[in-house]
Formats: sequence, C-alpha cells, structure tokens
Amino acid sequence: MEIESKLEDDRIQTIKKEPEVGDLVSYKHNRELTGQQLETGLVLETWSDKGPFEGEVFPQALVYWNETEDQETFPLEDLDVISA
Repeated sequence: MEIESKLEDDRIQTIKKEPEVGDLVSYKHNRELTGQQLETGLVLETWSDKGPFEGEVFPQALVYWNETEDQETFPLEDLDVISA
C-alpha cells in the first residue's frame, strides 16, 4: 500500500518534547546537512541503551519511515517531534 504525503515542509513546526511511541518525527539533520525534503516517520518503540561507563544512558527509538518503508534505530536527540 502506498501512502501519499501531503505535508508541506515550510508549514511543519516541531514540538519541543522527547519522542514517544506513536509520535510523528523527522530526522533533524536531513534538511540541515543534505537539503533533502522532509521525510516523516512513526515512532514504533523507545528504549535506553547503557553506555560503557556507569550512569551513561543512550535513549533510542525505532522509527518506521513512510517514504522508504524502512525501520531504523536513531538516538532520540536526532529526532524532531512534528505531531504527538
């Protein structure tokens, strides 16, 4: 099934919150680094990985991207919430 995106990049505003399951997100660096068009994804799962040092925690999210239909893991800090 193909899903057509009707989102316009210039009308999207980010929400200042940590991504949670069910949020629509975009990858922060997509437009900044590559100038690519905005791709939206749905957060399927979140968790925290432990770092090599005591007390280090790396929050992660599994994101389903609607354009490519890929599921990828990203650090939460690299995602912008665009709809909650």
